[in-house]
Amino acid sequence: MSGEPRQFPVESNVPPTDSQLVVVDSSPGRSTGLRGLGATWPNGIGHGVGRMKVLVVEDEPLLAMLLEESLLELGHEVAGSAATVEQALATLDGGEVDFALLDYSLADETTAAPVAARLRGAAIPFVYLTGHRTLPLGDDIPRAPLLNKPFTLDQLDDALRDTPLAA
Repeated sequence: MSGEPRQFPVESNVPPTDSQLVVVDSSPGRSTGLRGLGATWPNGIGHGVGRMKVLVVEDEPLLAMLLEESLLELGHEVAGSAATVEQALATLDGGEVDFALLDYSLADETTAAPVAARLRGAAIPFVYLTGHRTLPLGDDIPRAPLLNKPFTLDQLDDALRDTPLAA
C-alpha cells in the first residue's frame, strides 16, 4: 500500500510531568520526534538505528495490520503481534524484540502496563499508542513516549528512531 500518506496527528513535545508522558511533535512542518530530550536506551537502540524487530501490541485487528504494514514499509521486521498482555509477554519470552509499540488501553479494561514493565526491565525501548491525550502515571506504569492516534508514517518513523529511555 503506497502513494498517499496515511493520517494517524500527534501532540507537541511536552516535558514529562507527574501527570503526563512525553508526546511526539506533530506541529505542521515539524518532524522533530523526541531528539531534544537527549536520553538513550541502555542497549543503544533508538537513535537512527537500522532494521529492528518490533513487537506490536494492539487489540484492534485492523490497526495492528496497519502498524505491521507500516513497520515493513519503514524497513523493520515485525517480531510479533499481540492483542492481549498474555500474548505480548509470551512473545517476549519466545523471541528477540528490539522495540515495542504498545496500545495502552486493551480490551476488557486492561492496560499494557505489565508489558511495559517487562520491556523496561529488559531495557527494550517502547512507545505507548493511545487515543488519549495523556496517560496516568504511577509505580506500575513505566514512563515512555506517547504517540497519539491517529499519527502519520513519518511520525511513527520518528518515534522508532528517536525514542529515549524515560527513566
